[in-house]
Amino acid sequence: MPIVKLSNALNTLHPISTPLKNDLKNIAVPVTEEKAVDLLTIGKPYDRVLFLADGFVKGKFYEESGKKIIARIYQPGAIFTDLQAFFLQDKTSITLTTITKCNLLAIKRDDLRKLTQYPEMDTLKSTIFLLEKGIDFERTKMLMMKPPARFKYFADVYPFTVLPNKICANFLHMYEANYCRIKANYLRG
Repeated sequence: MPIVKLSNALNTLHPISTPLKNDLKNIAVPVTEEKAVDLLTIGKPYDRVLFLADGFVKGKFYEESGKKIIARIYQPGAIFTDLQAFFLQDKTSITLTTITKCNLLAIKRDDLRKLTQYPEMDTLKSTIFLLEKGIDFERTKMLMMKPPARFKYFADVYPFTVLPNKICANFLHMYEANYCRIKANYLRG
């Protein structure tokens, strides 16, 4: 059940109280989306935080040249949104799109504010910010590696065999043909 998965995910970040778990049940709205659905789009306001119970989501932005760059791949158990847009009530700077069919929970900003009465919410919010910053750091570190090492680093974290090659190659800043060659060598390996 998605709400149990959300409670467990939050509890691994910081212990949460039973009253908070109960209130989460009342405000978390189940959402099922098919493959290739935009959950949020660049330049639009967005007032929800999402929990990915099942499926995969990519986060992409556009370079000045107009090229789409995949900067995030979210896996089951991820809590995500465009943090700046969500907390500052600004327009989004990233598009989030389902890679596969996804089961999510959505929590509106106003409903989340009601949970600030719980002391653990400050720690949870800070931890989620730090995790997002850590993802940026790890991705930057990965992109500085040579392609085979970059792929290995990626393969240790992501289920590359179930994700489309094109998406993985973009995420790793590789041509798809190079990605497929390195992947084949890795699988033989």
